[in-house]
Amino acid sequence: MGRSGRPTAPCAPAEERSIIGRIAAFRDDDGLADIDRPARQCLGTPYPQRDRRRVSAWIEIDRRHGWGSMKNSSQAG
Repeated sequence: MGRSGRPTAPCAPAEERSIIGRIAAFRDDDGLADIDRPARQCLGTPYPQRDRRRVSAWIEIDRRHGWGSMKNSSQAG
């Protein structure tokens, strides 16, 4: 837990990743389930702004890059 009392591990900079790919589909985030998932991990609560429509982009991943514990052993650096 961080100073705020929120969980920090899933959102810590050492755990960041990048992806490169193509958007395969856009889908309405009915019920805000897609945006709630990372909000619960990072904030400990569902996404707070509930009055706007949300859309999720589903990505076909070509490459990914991670830092810290998410780094691939074959990555340089």
